[in-house]
Amino acid sequence: MSRWKPWGVGVVVLLLSGCATDPAPTRASDDPQRRQLAEAGQRIAQALETLAVIEQAAHPIAAQAIASPAHAPEALRVRVAVDYQGDIKPFVHRLAEVVGYTVRTYGRSSVLIPVNVQTADRTIGELLADAGWQASWRCQLVVRPEQRVVDLYYDPRRPARRTARTSRRG
Repeated sequence: MSRWKPWGVGVVVLLLSGCATDPAPTRASDDPQRRQLAEAGQRIAQALETLAVIEQAAHPIAAQAIASPAHAPEALRVRVAVDYQGDIKPFVHRLAEVVGYTVRTYGRSSVLIPVNVQTADRTIGELLADAGWQASWRCQLVVRPEQRVVDLYYDPRRPARRTARTSRRG
């Protein structure tokens, strides 16, 4: 056992000395190609940022994207207490009325789209997001803050009907 102690100590010292070395310093390259490449990368990054701003302005916000009050438009940060169980349409109309938004409905619902919300202190944006998630199987809520509008799109697709019975063979 004593014969392994010097080896063990030597291995540990060798391993730790490898960790203690500083990395070789890299010198800044004044190579014109590298500088041009870095400038091109910066221009691309700025162009992508501009494109992201344009895309956000051109496309509305899906209500489900409002994950927290910080993500909501200023008008939708109003805090309310709600206890509601029922169809989504009157719920959305009431929330929009509180903040001065209008609701536009597209399509027609052939069934009740239930929403269940019970809260003591949440923002209207969060409530719209919650309702959007609960009803996403049948409709879509879209918030257009620049127009102060909430759009309610009912899904026009219907479940497929069976026209003929299939026989079972066993």
